[in-house]
Order: sequence, then C-alpha cells, then structure tokens
Amino acid sequence: MTGGRNSALGTAASGPSALPPPVLTLTDLPDDLLARCLAFVGQQHRFLNVALTCKRLRDACLSPPLLHSISLVDYGGTSDGSIVRRLHSLLGFLAQHAAHVRSLELHFLSRAKRQGALAALALACLATCAGHGMLEVLKVWTRAPLPSLEALTGFTRLRSLTLLTAGQPLRLPAAVSRLTALIDLKVEAASLRAGGPLPPSITRLSLANLQSTQLPCQITSLASLQVLELHCRPPPLQSLAALSSVRTLCELQLYAPGGAVPAGLSALTQLRSLRLQPIPCSDSAAAVAAALPHLCQLTCLSLAYDSLPPALPAGLKDMPLQRLSISVSAEELLGSSGLPALPLGPWLSSIRWLGAPFEVLQSNMDALRAAPRLECLACLTQPSPLHVEGWLAFFGFLAEHPPLRCLSLTLVDPGTCLFDAMFELHRHRPGLRWARYLFPDSFADQMHTSTDLPF
Repeated sequence: MTGGRNSALGTAASGPSALPPPVLTLTDLPDDLLARCLAFVGQQHRFLNVALTCKRLRDACLSPPLLHSISLVDYGGTSDGSIVRRLHSLLGFLAQHAAHVRSLELHFLSRAKRQGALAALALACLATCAGHGMLEVLKVWTRAPLPSLEALTGFTRLRSLTLLTAGQPLRLPAAVSRLTALIDLKVEAASLRAGGPLPPSITRLSLANLQSTQLPCQITSLASLQVLELHCRPPPLQSLAALSSVRTLCELQLYAPGGAVPAGLSALTQLRSLRLQPIPCSDSAAAVAAALPHLCQLTCLSLAYDSLPPALPAGLKDMPLQRLSISVSAEELLGSSGLPALPLGPWLSSIRWLGAPFEVLQSNMDALRAAPRLECLACLTQPSPLHVEGWLAFFGFLAEHPPLRCLSLTLVDPGTCLFDAMFELHRHRPGLRWARYLFPDSFADQMHTSTDLPF
C-alpha cells in the first residue's frame, strides 16, 4: 500500500501541474503598459537602442504617446557632417510622425561652416510640423541665422515659443499675430523685429540680449501681458514708462548688467512682483529707493546689489510684502564696518519669505522676532567660521521662532561647528524643512516662480 501510494504521488508530481509557470518578458506586456515603461527611457537611447532590438519594441517606441515630445540637442561637440545628418534624419522622421508631435526642441550651437545648410534643415523641420498644425511647444536654439520664420504661422495651437539665436538678429513674420493660442514667448536675439503686432494672447514675454535702449513698440499693445523679463545690455532707460499703459502687467524682472535703473520704474504702479539685478552703484540704489514708494502693490521684491548699500530702502516698511530677497556679493561683506538694518514697520506683519546675507539677518534678529508670519528664511551667504558665537545665537533664535517652516542655507564648504549647530537645530525642530543653495540667485528664482515652500 505504501509503495503504491508513493508511486501515485510520484506520478502526480511529474504531471502537467508540476510544470514551472511561463516566464513573462517585456514584450509580453500590453501595448499601453509597454509604452508607459518605455517612457522612462531617454529619447536618444529609446530610438538608437531599444527600437533596434525587435519589431515589437520598434512599434512600441513609435507609439503616439511616446512621440509627443521630440528633441534634437547638440552643444557644438559634433562635426558639421554629423549634425547635418542628424537633422536630415529628424526631417525624415517628422515627415512620417509629425502628426503626433506636440513639443519640438531644436538645440544646436555648432559653429559649423555650413550654417546655411543647418538653417535650411531646421526651417524644413518646422515647415513639416506646420503642415499638421499640432505643435504646442517649440524651442529653437541655434547660432545659424534664420532668414524666414513664415512656418510659424501654421502653428495655430502653439502655446509656448522659444527662439534663441545666440546674438543673431531675428525677424518675426507679420502673420505671427494669428497665433492666438500663444501665451509664452521667449526671444534671445541681437534685435527683434515683428512685421506686425504680437499675438494679443501672450501673458509672459522674455527678451534677452537686445542691443537697444528701446523696447519693441508691440509690447504696449499686449493687452493680456502679465510677466515681462528683460535681459538687456544696455537697459531700456527711457521706454519702461510706456509699460504703465499695460494694466495687466503685474511682474517685471530686469537684468541689466552694468546699467542704471530705468527712470520709468516708478510709473509701473500696477506691479505686484519686481526683480532688479544687479543694482550697480549708490546712485542706482537711490533711484530704486525713490521708486519703491510708488509701487504700493508689490508683494514680491528681489534686489541684488553689486556693492553693499549703506541702508535698505526706507519705503520697504510700508509695503505689503510677502516675499523679499536682498543679496550682496560675499566679497562686499568681508571687512564691512556697517550692515544695513531691516526697517521696522508694517511690512514685518505680512512677510512670509525672506532672504538676505547671513550677516544682515544675524544683526537684525529683533526685526525677525517682529515677523509673526515668517515661514521661510534664506541665508544667502555662508556663516563665517570666525564668528561662531554669532551664528550659534542666530540658530538658537530659529529654534524658538514657531512660524518658521523652512530654512535655506548657502553652503560651499561648511565646517564641523556649523554642522553641529545644524544638527542641534534639527533636534529642536525636527519638522523644519531644509534647502541648500550654491548660489544666492537660486533663492530669488524660486521665490518668483514657486507657490509652495522650497524643500
């Protein structure tokens, strides 16, 4: 009996039910799930490696969801022939799949001798996409001159347009006004000429490297413009006042290296957010101080000084500021005998984000104690290891300031004592968020773009 039972068990064990389960591979996944997996693979690796593995993966790599965003990026390290071949390949690809492309980036900064061929291929790629009219985001960054951009008029769904020509002049066709879905326009060029008005739907406009003291006249006709970024050398000294007629304009970011603060700044009373960088001299600092009392709706302000100002603008104390960044180069702070004081006043009751050199914050702890809503504090210079007692006292204040939720530090080479102080603060405030910046500008960038606290 026993032998028979064992024999039966042995027979059952060797039957079909004992076969190992089938092994599933990547190609056994359903189409939609396979496409989701491949979305985590970079575009170049996906097309040059994965798609060549087998027909199943090739078809998956060419599924419409994976073709929504296409880019060709070359920073100038390849030969003339290589970038031309890549553009030819992209042109052939778009001829077959442009109907699925929603975002296209052409980024080639080669100093190739065949600039004319590169420009012609780039414009051919744009014309191919324009024939389908499905593109929503377009970025073109090139050293090659773009003689004609008529293809832009076919992008009726375009929401964001970036044209960076590395110092070349740029001319927009008159029919660009038909791009009524366009809300974000960024241009970097030696000069910008538009054959007609810009699309009235634009809400954000960025202009960089314009070699003129006058802004394009079309800006004042943008009835929906909310954010204007100007990266200019020299700055538009006389034309800012004209922006006062754009009543929707609520944010201005002006980067003008070595230039004076435009005289028309005080006329922009509708502004809620302002960034000036850099402020080169005491005369410019005085001009800013004179303009601020007129900008009584500002809630976000960033001022970057080239040299340490003797005092911060007195007008700060009466402004409804919620976010403020004051930065000075660390070299200017070395050996300085006097630090500007944060003015006491109503602004302290509304301020939520504050960034300043550590030395300024540490010497103004009385003002910080009077800020009941201060939840994000950024030290824009690293505490000096020579003043241990000062920053230990400052960290002690932070441990006892209940509203604080986020502390941002600019750390390059912190010493052991500073790490010990940070650990002690973390022990007292375990829920405190920490952020580290290598550059002071990083805090101002986040302050002007983020709606939530930095991590």
